[in-house]
Amino acid sequence: MARVTDIVSASGTRPVFMCDFSPPRNPSPDWLDEASALNPDIFSVPYLAPHPARPDPITAAHLIHNHTRTEVAFNLATRDASKPKLLEKLTRARDLGLHNVVVLQGDADRWVANSADTECFTPTELIRELTRPCWDFCVGAVADLAKGVEREADLSHQKIDAGADFLLIQPTFDFEATERFLSHLGPSVPLFFGVEILVKGGISFTPTPHPLRDRINMRNEGVEVAVETIHRFLRLGIRCFYLIPPIFPGGARDYRMARQVMDSFTPRPTPGSPV
Repeated sequence: MARVTDIVSASGTRPVFMCDFSPPRNPSPDWLDEASALNPDIFSVPYLAPHPARPDPITAAHLIHNHTRTEVAFNLATRDASKPKLLEKLTRARDLGLHNVVVLQGDADRWVANSADTECFTPTELIRELTRPCWDFCVGAVADLAKGVEREADLSHQKIDAGADFLLIQPTFDFEATERFLSHLGPSVPLFFGVEILVKGGISFTPTPHPLRDRINMRNEGVEVAVETIHRFLRLGIRCFYLIPPIFPGGARDYRMARQVMDSFTPRPTPGSPV
């Protein structure tokens, strides 16, 4: 498997897409075919609440890579388990040949099984742990500009100093905040800016300006809005994107729209081909 940073370096000046792909709660035997129909540079397997029938992110990442031959980054939440349990998960990921991990804290209300255990990593601590030669992971960290540009820039600097190789920026339509974040952070590591594809009736994690929301609800222009957002980021010098396909209540997703967005930026590599 290739590292995220190697993929970015080899991409030249074209946009690089990391596409969010989540296994369904009750996967059918052909659930991986949806991944094959996409064409990202990298798949991202998100942090999800446990479900008995759904593969965990490490298993899912392994299956997706084997099925599509496309690189994969899996998310690991530090609140999910104690330090020994997290290191056990990482050992399993390493033994499966996975090279890319995104470290995040996770939601407090999901921290159920480990609520009495205070011996957990912070994201920065875990990133620092993963710089040890025995791991050989390409490590991503997360920033959310909605929590404050200066605060997130400072935290991002700390994570980069600890060893983060790239950042995922949560989706935003606040381009002024984006410019301020870039000026605070400066050229350092690849920054994948989040772009959420919005649909009427979908679940949104991004504060959306009313004119854009009207375009989504009245004219179903989710793909067009996402493409325009990416072009605005490109004008700011950003060329790495974390693409989030639509999510509907119950967890269903529309990956065809994600493919349409990525196909708007050509040329694209074929699935499984070298970059």
